[in-house]
Amino acid sequence: MESNAERAREIFEALWCNREVERVRELVAPDAAIHDPFRGLLDRTGFEALLASSGVGLPELHITVDEVLEAGDRVVVRWSGLAGAEDGTDGVTGLSLLTLRDGLLYEQWTAWDTPRFGEAFGLSSAGTQAVFSFDRPTPPA
Repeated sequence: MESNAERAREIFEALWCNREVERVRELVAPDAAIHDPFRGLLDRTGFEALLASSGVGLPELHITVDEVLEAGDRVVVRWSGLAGAEDGTDGVTGLSLLTLRDGLLYEQWTAWDTPRFGEAFGLSSAGTQAVFSFDRPTPPA
């Protein structure tokens, strides 16, 4: 049986590293909540659109999973992303907290160096507000 850490790595690598947008409906729960620092709270359809647009807007971005830690149905993925410069100047590091339910991504919180990411990739976080509020209770397992 696959551990939550293994499943989270599989989901993260498929969706973020390999940009397999066609797998969103297979890997993400219908009632998922994806918290994105630039776009706020996304449902599964919004997340699918985000992944599709990131491949167009940032085709040179390559994301790598650096570490995965598991605590029950919650998994932390430490990742890094590079685009262009091999010296890491066009890069970003981040952490994503994934909650899995029945092998599907149920919730994801992501934090990274947002100003550096925006500067490196020509994005702006101006006008966005912090999305790190815990107003959605996690249902019991």
